Order: sequence, then C-alpha cells, then structure tokens
Amino acid sequence: MTLLSAIAFIAMISSVPAASKAPLSQQLRAAATSGNLAMAKKLLQAGAPIVDPERSTDAMEDACGYKRKKVIELFLESGFKCRDSKDHGYAYIRRVIGSSDRGDAASIDIVKLLVERGGCDTFQTGDSDGRGKHASLINHAIFDNQPLIACYLIGKGADVPFSQKLTGTWATDRDSMLLAIEKNYTDVL
Repeated sequence: MTLLSAIAFIAMISSVPAASKAPLSQQLRAAATSGNLAMAKKLLQAGAPIVDPERSTDAMEDACGYKRKKVIELFLESGFKCRDSKDHGYAYIRRVIGSSDRGDAASIDIVKLLVERGGCDTFQTGDSDGRGKHASLINHAIFDNQPLIACYLIGKGADVPFSQKLTGTWATDRDSMLLAIEKNYTDVL
C-alpha cells in the first residue's frame, strides 16, 4: 500500500458517520471478549449496558467465556449484579466452566468472584430449552472435568442433582453423581 492510498483509506474511515458505528453494547462485548480494560471503562462511562435485553448474550457472558477477570471485576465494581441477568448468573458460571481446563486456578477464582461478589445464584439450573431443564451447574462442572468448581459450588449450597439426567446434545444418560463416580472424582463425592 502506498502512502497516498493509506492516507485516502484513513480519510475514508474517519468520514464514516457516527450512526453507522456498532451500538455501545456490541462495542462493550468486543472489549470484554478481547480483555481491553481501558476500552471497557470508556464504554461504561459512555453508558454502554452490560446486559442488552435485545441480545441473547451480553458483555459479562463474553468476559466469562474468555476468562477476562479484570473486565469481570470492572463490571462488578460498576455495580453489576448477576441477578440483573435473565438467568441470575447461570450462563456466566456455565461459560467459565465450559472454557476451562481441568483444575484451572483462574477458572475457580472467577467462579468465586461471580458467586461471592457478583451474587450469582448457584441453585439455578438454566431455563427450559424445549427438551426439559438444562443440567445444573454441578452437572456441567463434572461433565466438563471441573471437580474443583463442582466442590466449590456444593460448598456454597448448590443443589446436588442426584436424579437429574443430563439433557442436550452434549449430555449422557447418567446423572451427575454417577458421572462423578465414573470419572473417579472422589473429592466431589
């Protein structure tokens, strides 16, 4: 690219009207996903909503899925509470569990942050998806090889679903405790 074409490109993108830019909520989701703390701060100051009722996912869910602890802390410091979301934080903890390696210390720290400072409800089992209830967070933690998170959630009073069958395309026909036995997670039992 020549210098003249680069200047023309910069002039073209700087002349794009503000109305064509992505909504603040989408910009905040991008900042949360990338872990751009400075941009997330600016967007929150500009009034970007963490939870956008128009969308099925939100900036907190994105930050959790990519384990962006600093962004999650920023959202919590700005007054966000998990109870403000449609499922009281189920999706946030679920995203952390699903994006983690077994025994990942960062993941357990984020789950603790969400429960203890964010007020995530460890009793939630998600909403109905037409096939019945989603699995509890305990089921997800065990299924996704997260026994430390399962133990933490049990210690915080999460429902231990002895008879709840896992449902969905990823699931098995075993309940959470049988799955824990099969995986030899004696610390969960």
